[in-house]
Amino acid sequence: MSHGIFPEAKDFEISHSQFIDHSRAQNTRIVNPQYITGPQTVHISSSTFNNARSRGGDKMSGFTRLLLASNIEALHDSSARYPPPRCHPGTRYRYIDKIANWSSSSHKHKRRIIWVHGPAGVGKSAVAQTCAEELTKMGKLGATFFFSRPNGRDRPDRLFTTISYELAVKDESCRKILNNMIQSDPSLLEKSIRQQFQDLIVTPLAELRAGGKDMKELVVIIDGLDECFSNEAQCDIVEIVAASVKDQTTPLLWVFVSRPEADIKSTFISPHIFRLSLHLELPVSRDIDHEIAKFLTDELESVRWKHALPSSWPSERNIGTLVNLSAGLFIYANTVIRFIRDENSPGPDDQLQTVLALAQRLASDEETHPLFELDLFYHLIMQRVPRKVLPTTLKILLLTTFENGTEITINAGVLGLSEAQFSNACRSLHSVLEVENWPPRIHFYHASFMDFLQDPKRSRDFCIKSDCVMSLRKELLERLDTILVEDNSAIFNMLRHVGHGRSGFEVFSQMVKVFFILCQTIPLGPEMLTALSEFDYEKMLVFWETNSLPCSEFPCLVDQFFQNIPKEFRKKIIQLYSQTLSYSSSPTLSEKQDIRVYVLGHGRKKVLLSENPAGYSHLRLCPEPSHQWPRSLVMGLRTRFKNWKSRIVYFGAASDIRHPSLIALKPAN
Repeated sequence: MSHGIFPEAKDFEISHSQFIDHSRAQNTRIVNPQYITGPQTVHISSSTFNNARSRGGDKMSGFTRLLLASNIEALHDSSARYPPPRCHPGTRYRYIDKIANWSSSSHKHKRRIIWVHGPAGVGKSAVAQTCAEELTKMGKLGATFFFSRPNGRDRPDRLFTTISYELAVKDESCRKILNNMIQSDPSLLEKSIRQQFQDLIVTPLAELRAGGKDMKELVVIIDGLDECFSNEAQCDIVEIVAASVKDQTTPLLWVFVSRPEADIKSTFISPHIFRLSLHLELPVSRDIDHEIAKFLTDELESVRWKHALPSSWPSERNIGTLVNLSAGLFIYANTVIRFIRDENSPGPDDQLQTVLALAQRLASDEETHPLFELDLFYHLIMQRVPRKVLPTTLKILLLTTFENGTEITINAGVLGLSEAQFSNACRSLHSVLEVENWPPRIHFYHASFMDFLQDPKRSRDFCIKSDCVMSLRKELLERLDTILVEDNSAIFNMLRHVGHGRSGFEVFSQMVKVFFILCQTIPLGPEMLTALSEFDYEKMLVFWETNSLPCSEFPCLVDQFFQNIPKEFRKKIIQLYSQTLSYSSSPTLSEKQDIRVYVLGHGRKKVLLSENPAGYSHLRLCPEPSHQWPRSLVMGLRTRFKNWKSRIVYFGAASDIRHPSLIALKPAN
């Protein structure tokens, strides 16, 4: 007997569809195109598979929905973070013991929030990781969340869902309460972070308490708060937790770990939060030289054994030089060890001598800023990238700053590289990043490397925010032009399948996203402005429609793009069509909203755009009109611009009908 969705099927193709499996298999979601092989090959492109049942039920369980709305990669024991940064045995014990003792204290009036802060590279995440492991042994750990901007773990709306999930895993009664709540109202998972905290953490714990089963006092660790998506969200998270602590709505203890960024610092030192919290600083200090020396000695001893090096390797003088180069930064020492262990190098002793040579350069330089030693080492790493490969490597690093930027398959396609070429371009960077095979993506060891690359004063010729932007911008526009002028069937075959289950149309979507974002940053030169004035924007939308491309979200502010275009070029690239257009976001709401309207392109190549003046930053390119859009907005556009086709191509946040960002109409002529 045959099983599955397509028993005995052969020789057919399905694109951009959704399938619901009502079998009793565990919930699975496959968002990428897949090949199904058997006697014959079936190609299913860019489709979504959902298992509709939980075990023994007719619908997806609330608890499963909570899991899908969480970011499991952000947990302290997630495989995505393996191996995680942790304190070397015998180091940082003063901080770890203080947090452990605080968590176990029975003092009735103890402060229930700790803010661990310090500059980049001092080992904050290692302290957070080691504390999580120690608290697990003590039975005191409730939940963890490790933000990471370069690795894409920066969404604030996944924080409290993840913490709620972790707490529910530890308590069956809490799990049942959450399951029923979410089953009854799945929209709880899409509320604001403040409401998520109330509904997914406070409410179920209150129900536990009301039922006579209070959850014990557990610690929640939130690391890398400064790497959360926006400054506003960072401060809101602290305010939400502090309000809960003040009102005693949960029995939880909270540890925040971050850099002392201005907004975060001002939030923690505000009077109403300061009195609720303890502040623990991890400074850049030579007082920890003995701990860095211990770490280097132990790690290099393992290198010596592995490579059968002499017992005198490395010398005490070498260790002392490395400690001086580290200058109180554990990240420096960690990166040195990965650099020396690099399997693509001539060998550990050559690598060690290369690092030691930095000491002479350091002695002759008058720079004194706190990260100068680290910057010097990052310069050394970048200088080892072959000159012919460097432009490609810089473009790869630039792409990682965008959404989905760490996905190798997509970004290899954007740059026109094979995955082997992509990996080869990263070969010299193994001391600062890892190229993972499955899922194929880049994993950064520390945010400080990307901070370095984005600061022209620190990275100089290796900065990814200047010449690299202009080069990639030009390359992407040329590729988009090529795709749009070629025969459509040839393009379909070219983009049909990229690899690892990713569609070439996803590559095209990413190309469009990245290109328009890059046009918002550094000024555009005459050559690029001329190319933009000649670009066929209308054909791009036709291409999207013809190939039934799925909706695609990307950050782009039309007004910012408009401001980056010199006035003398605006008539042919983008111009303000009308100051405002008022509409109501719902037939039941009397409140009006105003939007600006622009024309992108000119002649037969133009499209009409409108943007929410609130500057909502996620746009959606969608080939068909959506019933989710406010009818009054659609009708308002059609009424105002009667000479444009009534069928509308939408850019905008379709998931939030109150804040459409961009809508495009095709000209009738």
